Amino acid sequence: MYKIKAMPERVCICDRCGRVMRTQDHDENQERISIDFTAGYGSVFGDGNRVQADLCQYCVRKVLGRWLRVTEPTPQTPHRAFQPHQHPDWHRRRLSRPGVRSLLSGLENDG
Repeated sequence: MYKIKAMPERVCICDRCGRVMRTQDHDENQERISIDFTAGYGSVFGDGNRVQADLCQYCVRKVLGRWLRVTEPTPQTPHRAFQPHQHPDWHRRRLSRPGVRSLLSGLENDG
């Protein structure tokens, strides 16, 4: 016999507007902005206080829009949401940099 069991769903909720951003909704979840830092000495947030916020893309545009610099990608820019280290060729290109191969071979010879 099978039973239906509700599983908790992990969601991110915009602290400004309350929009629910589910991990399954890649567009909304990918475009959210999460702020998380520890305030430093003399900070307006208070020395050592932790500052956190989660904002949906719509609130980021509404609150910060006039100060954001939005540029279209150049032909050399891949049209993907990858960071440079997530690019498929990143590891091959990184290992081919001068000095990296000699460092790796030195480590292999030490073992």
